Amino acid sequence: MTTDLTTAHRIRMQRRVDRRLDALYAEASALGKTMGKVFAQRNRSQLRNLAAVVASATRTSTLKNHVKNQTGKNRGRRSEPTWTAENPSIGQQALTLLDKLGGQARDIVAETAAEPTVEMTEDSRRELARTVELDLQRGVVHTLVCAAEYSHVEIDE
Repeated sequence: MTTDLTTAHRIRMQRRVDRRLDALYAEASALGKTMGKVFAQRNRSQLRNLAAVVASATRTSTLKNHVKNQTGKNRGRRSEPTWTAENPSIGQQALTLLDKLGGQARDIVAETAAEPTVEMTEDSRRELARTVELDLQRGVVHTLVCAAEYSHVEIDE
């Protein structure tokens, strides 16, 4: 039994990832615009930190833990309610979006595994799903940060 994917299989799988990211674009952009308004100029480091965390993450829980940590640190602060702003909070909205990605990653891997000539062990499926989820997280955060940064342009016009 082989667990190696051919280049053609990997290309088709990447297309599936890209289609999922395109489908999540509107939701991620809307949250990014909200983040841009809330973080504004004083807390833009929150956006840079988010991008840095996802870029260096090797575990799918790293980004979720970062959002939980930032939201928890911010709870109860009246001076700068960034991650806890809005209802539900920006942190909770981000976690809800990130939580969708695990299931979508497993779906992508299942679609790939169902292709003719692909045989994968369960361990290989889990590892591939983890890698795909990290790709989805990176894509979603990229959209969030870009929408947040662009929201300042829309406000200034």
